[in-house]
Amino acid sequence: MGTDVDIVEAHGHEAGHSCFRVSSGGERILIWGDTVHVPSLQFDRPEVTWEFDADQDQARESRLRLLALAADDHCFVAGAHLDSPGVGRVVRSGASFRFEPL
Repeated sequence: MGTDVDIVEAHGHEAGHSCFRVSSGGERILIWGDTVHVPSLQFDRPEVTWEFDADQDQARESRLRLLALAADDHCFVAGAHLDSPGVGRVVRSGASFRFEPL
């Protein structure tokens, strides 16, 4: 059983911002860089943008899509601004999301 790496578009933070979905042995992880900047706010309110996003509308759309993808696929996520240890799972919480660190 091999390892697959897919590029997932995540434009908005910067032009060409991308994520990587790695699948191996029946497990998946989405490495999403700067998709979420303020975990204490943006999991509960993913529509909130950040001043450092080059295109806030596109960043919002990407974040909503990636949160739904991570929650619905039950995959791990890893990102620069996530609570320690920076790896965990995203779960749906009503109309919003919650991060569960490992």
